[in-house]
Amino acid sequence: MIKQALFGLLLAGSTAAVAQTTTQPATDPLSPAVPTTTPSGTVPATPAQPADPATATPATPATPATPTTQAEVEATPPTDTAGIVAADWSKYDTNGNKSLSRTEFTKWVTTLQTAAGQKAPTSAYLTGAFRTADADKSGTVSETELVKFLGS
Repeated sequence: MIKQALFGLLLAGSTAAVAQTTTQPATDPLSPAVPTTTPSGTVPATPAQPADPATATPATPATPATPTTQAEVEATPPTDTAGIVAADWSKYDTNGNKSLSRTEFTKWVTTLQTAAGQKAPTSAYLTGAFRTADADKSGTVSETELVKFLGS
């Protein structure tokens, strides 16, 4: 309570100390200027003028940052389906034959679904997905087939 009273006195005292005397120009050129006191030295503000649309310059949209070094380019993950498949292909094409066996395909699809917060796919789902992805019915899924399957 004492702190509040002291703060109130301090505040009241500082307001009086901040009041300033300003000189307002006389409206009659032959009479002297008249000094006036305003609280805290404030002077009424001049109202802002609205912008003229005819002469206004539109804002330039920000450009997204682009990688500048090869390391930044390589560290930037792809966002399109083809780029994601290309970036991860060697991780799942474990025998390096440029196509996914049913086992490799199953591992990839299971990883994708669990990473997306979904339950692991059932065997029936994986069988149907593999048949759908293997568009040329070769018994394997190529990179192109996987891109089409994931993009659909």
